[in-house]
Amino acid sequence: MAVAIFSAPANAQQTGTEGQEGSDRATRGVIILKAEPKPAPAPVPTSAPQPPPPPTVMLQKCARPFAKADIRTMRYGGDAARFDRDLARKLNGAKQDVSVDISGPWPAEGDPPPMIGRWLEEVKASGGKIMANEYCRKSRGFFSFFNRLFQSKPVDRFEAVRRYDAVLQVNGADQAVTQVLFRRRTAS
Repeated sequence: MAVAIFSAPANAQQTGTEGQEGSDRATRGVIILKAEPKPAPAPVPTSAPQPPPPPTVMLQKCARPFAKADIRTMRYGGDAARFDRDLARKLNGAKQDVSVDISGPWPAEGDPPPMIGRWLEEVKASGGKIMANEYCRKSRGFFSFFNRLFQSKPVDRFEAVRRYDAVLQVNGADQAVTQVLFRRRTAS
């Protein structure tokens, strides 16, 4: 309930029957105002509380071991013949190491992409070693794809790589192989 108090000056004109006698006096009074009912708010359907989102794994940003790789696979767009030709040329002309930057890193526990996998198979088939060099985090050991790689049949078309070992560069934050280093074997 609301109350309004008002006062009118003596010379104000009055309406109704109350103000007919003594119109020269000031009119004062109290009017009781009834509050208009407000509509009730519409009920809002409530659902079960949402579970919190899973924690975001923050991978640390790590620079790759070779900032200027000799060959970058992204330049070949799947053209394996051109990649093979260029890598063979680099390996034949190199005095020491040849680095290959992998544009689409593969999981360290998975199979390498065919473009580079053929070269790694040949390294193993010719008696070379395939090692892993983990950067960015402590190593979790060798990976299962080495067993599959070691059991592969030799491929006879990659003569240039037979003088090299391969070192896979594994990002320790996400366990992905990002680069391959072909290291010329030392005479032992």
